[in-house]
Amino acid sequence: MAWTLYGLITSRSCFSRTSGVGETSLKQLLKDGFEFEHDFLPVAAAVHIGWILLFVFVFAYGIKFLNFQ
Repeated sequence: MAWTLYGLITSRSCFSRTSGVGETSLKQLLKDGFEFEHDFLPVAAAVHIGWILLFVFVFAYGIKFLNFQ
């Protein structure tokens, strides 16, 4: 869940033009306050794809080798 939130927040923050606290922009606030960087977005996407592939292979293994009859 944390990777999902990281990906959603960082991918949308580059499009936001609103200011955060005082004169700090939202993008700068996320970078300084929460250490969310837009450059790390491909890694978050790769982790999502990795989780999907893991569950696909576990499901395929379960269907092939486990017989619940």
